[in-house]
Amino acid sequence: MSEFRSVGDVLNGIQHGSAQGKLLAATGAMWALAAMEVLLISFGLPTMTETWSLSGTAAGILGSASLGGMVLGSPIGSPIGGRLADRYGRVRPLRLMVALYAVSAGLTALATGVLSASGLRFLTGIGIGGTATATTVYLSEHLTDDRRDRYLMYVDAFWAIGSSASVVLAWLLLTPAMLPATPGPIDRWRYLFVFGA
Repeated sequence: MSEFRSVGDVLNGIQHGSAQGKLLAATGAMWALAAMEVLLISFGLPTMTETWSLSGTAAGILGSASLGGMVLGSPIGSPIGGRLADRYGRVRPLRLMVALYAVSAGLTALATGVLSASGLRFLTGIGIGGTATATTVYLSEHLTDDRRDRYLMYVDAFWAIGSSASVVLAWLLLTPAMLPATPGPIDRWRYLFVFGA
């Protein structure tokens, strides 16, 4: 009769090596890009408000649409993503969530008004919320107890990297001295979401 081993026992038997470092880099990059995407709307919102002559209420809805999607994305992403992850593996649902926020972010550049932009930002938020759940679970499942807390802290540090990247990207794309002229009648804020995607 074989001895019973819990999932924790099996995880603690994992040899630590370069695979965990690569996994940290991959999940950290996803987390950094999610952070960048969350903050880009803050930089684009003033010019979007001017372009579409938005009221304070409309601008507030647009600015918080992705956060609303994140609130919904975590509870939706967790049960649905969890079932998909159990059935198809951890990587596919994670890729699906990343694709959802990347595609929605890119399509935001094509928004024609506050309704389309808010809807796309909401979908972006759902993808980010699902990614938040999936990255931590996926990373946790490949680490021993003595390293798990440290690596989860490391992956959270990537949020600051993504936040800094959004500042640099906004500075490069929205400052007239950095990008003196845009081709044709294209609004500068649209470039933020193209590069963010």
